[in-house]
Amino acid sequence: LVDFDWGPYSWVEMRILASGKTLNEARGKGEGSGKLLTSSDQGRPVSSESEPTLADDTAGDRGYNSDTVEENVELRLRRSLGVLDGAAVVVGTIIGSGIFASPGKVLRDSGSVGMMFMTWISAGILVVLSSLCYAELGVTIPEAGGEYSYLTQAFGAPFGYLFVWANLTVIKTGSEAIISLIFGTFAAQIFIPDADLSGEPGWEIKAAAWACLWTVTLCNCMGVDWAATLQKFFTALKLAAMSLMIILGIVAWAKGITGDNYSNPFDSYSPEYPQTVSGFGVAMIAALWAFDGWNQASYIAEELKNPSKSLPRATALGVAICITVYVLINAAYLAAVPPLQFATSGAVARDAAVAVIGEAGKYLVPLIVAISTFGSCNGSVLTGARVLYV
Repeated sequence: LVDFDWGPYSWVEMRILASGKTLNEARGKGEGSGKLLTSSDQGRPVSSESEPTLADDTAGDRGYNSDTVEENVELRLRRSLGVLDGAAVVVGTIIGSGIFASPGKVLRDSGSVGMMFMTWISAGILVVLSSLCYAELGVTIPEAGGEYSYLTQAFGAPFGYLFVWANLTVIKTGSEAIISLIFGTFAAQIFIPDADLSGEPGWEIKAAAWACLWTVTLCNCMGVDWAATLQKFFTALKLAAMSLMIILGIVAWAKGITGDNYSNPFDSYSPEYPQTVSGFGVAMIAALWAFDGWNQASYIAEELKNPSKSLPRATALGVAICITVYVLINAAYLAAVPPLQFATSGAVARDAAVAVIGEAGKYLVPLIVAISTFGSCNGSVLTGARVLYV
């Protein structure tokens, strides 16, 4: 996972070479003895005349200055990711299952169509400001690990350790388990669209979740390039799927399926759900949950090329795409589903698709959600590994 090129030398040998000694000199003094330094293990002959030092042979190749090389060699992650990779991580992690589960709750608690859009826009503004703060932190401390690095620098190692411990035992592992189970649930609905999946997940769903987790984990073990390529592919795929849902909304609006849901947008659509200040606050919670993942670019700051420029750009681009998609997808839902049904439905995306294209919508939406959650799971594994690395 470190993706660092040591060349023909082991890590122990690199430390010896960094001190300016040859490997045979170190062996003569008993330093670094063991299997790592035997010629049979390393697969090359041992010669006192031909053994190089770091200053002679490897300083230029690996970016070291032979005049300032220190004995301790510091491992660093390879800077191989660009702006699009960072934006793909942000978009791919944010757009998971939240946009399919939260819209009804946001409309129900906000009390009107106009306030629903105000809630989404307000949540988006808050996420933009928060993500720019993280981008500033990432530029100042361009290291992997996100909050771990920031907490350690600000408050000391114990706080950083507590974050890593919580991340390993609850935050990342729990979220990946939930995302993978959602993937398994909707993957099952592709084949059994009318199945009641509200109870305890069956073995089929758990098997699909297990396969999802292991697939993205193995892909990440192949290297950051594999993981980044998979992330960009599924981000493009889910954006294409979101675009398809928006097109369905345009078709519904053109057909006038639900009439005009936008006349008097700030009037309450039902006496059961009035507009209140506390309701707006509760709606914000549901909207912000759908934006979860906005901070993920900071976890890969150490691997971004020119992070002082690419990190803010990747963060801003990713969050801007998500805000645009969320506002448009809610408008598409409203074009196909009446507000009261929208607010009370547990699967408003499927209701909207069925209203426009009929029974095919029962298969289309689970496929879209499965694609979306698979990409989100890969993004979560990609960034979560960086916390454990540091």
